[in-house]
Amino acid sequence: MPRKTKNALPIPAPTDQEREAELDIQLGDDRLRTPAYVADWLGVSKRVLERWRMTGHGPHFVKPTRKTVRYPHGEVRRFIKARTVASTAAQSG
Repeated sequence: MPRKTKNALPIPAPTDQEREAELDIQLGDDRLRTPAYVADWLGVSKRVLERWRMTGHGPHFVKPTRKTVRYPHGEVRRFIKARTVASTAAQSG
């Protein structure tokens, strides 16, 4: 066990953002995200995500229960990557 010294400063507790980042590192693409989180991340409304789920246009999702929807972190990242373009000319229309 390390010795405590008189002049040692206390180590501050990690912030919520630091804890979240650590979990992301530990869980990686397996982390499940809420529709609110994903909507904020993508810059769309939760209603748009709901529409995308019905039409099959959004990121893949899971339904752990009948009424609960979650998005695997990796699926959202893949969704973003598939829609990343270098210019408007590169977009298919």
